[in-house]
Amino acid sequence: MKPEFVGLGLILAGALYLFWTQRLRTDITALLVMLCLAIPWPHSDGKWAGILTPQEAFAGFGKRGRHHGHGNVCFQRGPGPDRRS
Repeated sequence: MKPEFVGLGLILAGALYLFWTQRLRTDITALLVMLCLAIPWPHSDGKWAGILTPQEAFAGFGKRGRHHGHGNVCFQRGPGPDRRS
């Protein structure tokens, strides 16, 4: 079995544990998973590489549509029940 598969399985198991127990907030867990996938580690051929390249790991942060969509959802919901006066 390739070491990438073992690493991916461990990262997935850790993420599922953190999501299930909610020991960390879900957004923090997601960022940790992304960083774990992008951090380089030594391979059997002597090269250091991550499962994802840095370009792949951070590709979604530059999308305007994603931020626009989240903003629309926030404005449609309005103030929460604890913020009404």
